[in-house]
Amino acid sequence: MRAVAVAAADGRVAVDTALHLAPIAAEPEDPQLAKLRALLDRRIGEAQLPELMLTVDAEVHYSWLMLGREPRSANALVMIYAGVLAHGTALSAAETARMIPQLSATAIRQAMRFAADERRLAQASGAVLAYMHRHGIAAAWGRSDLTSSDMMSMETSRRVWQARVDPRRQTPSVGIYTHVRNRWGISYVQRIVLNERQAGAAVEGVVRDEALETGQLAVGTHGYTDVAMALSRLLGFDLCPRLKALSDRHLFLPRGAEIPDAIRAIVRTRI
Repeated sequence: MRAVAVAAADGRVAVDTALHLAPIAAEPEDPQLAKLRALLDRRIGEAQLPELMLTVDAEVHYSWLMLGREPRSANALVMIYAGVLAHGTALSAAETARMIPQLSATAIRQAMRFAADERRLAQASGAVLAYMHRHGIAAAWGRSDLTSSDMMSMETSRRVWQARVDPRRQTPSVGIYTHVRNRWGISYVQRIVLNERQAGAAVEGVVRDEALETGQLAVGTHGYTDVAMALSRLLGFDLCPRLKALSDRHLFLPRGAEIPDAIRAIVRTRI
């Protein structure tokens, strides 16, 4: 209550008969930042995706984590890369095999099964994310303790037990709930059922991320409930929703509580 009253006094929120929050405006482009970006682009030059995958693998050995052992041949390495590319580009094994002549569709299908192992994929992704954050430039990308999360609907087979009909596309789909760090990089992903509140998945993603600390988690309206906000506070981080229909929200306080005049219109003393 005190925090909302201070925000109203500072002009960060407006309170008349309801609570109002100004839309988020894009920050102006800094000319010095554009100049620095162009300088970095010239220094780094062009890079092909396969070269980037090889370079990162040489540093973190994500192919070892995906295989569960050291790769014993060049073909084993290429097979892992092909499986990752097939999943990442939503191509089938046969379509990917047409781009990689030394591998058959059967071999790529086997590599795609490696990438479908959630434990292996989580280990490999975590290693790449930690490698990204070891670079000094990552500090310029954003806050280390800030994360945002949201769900994307992905079409799937109706035989998948979590599949539900997407209300927009009218196709069997599953929700992919993703946590993205402010310094880039995905720290947690899980499948969820469509048309359900996402607050549980939002809190779970922070709890299961043992490598990186989260102080604030930004979510949309579906990632918010009152219980989740209380639970996240007890767990040591703030759930920060951008709420739809904010003017319909009120603060509920115990009877007899002292209410600052600035926010009296949005307070209900009913508890």
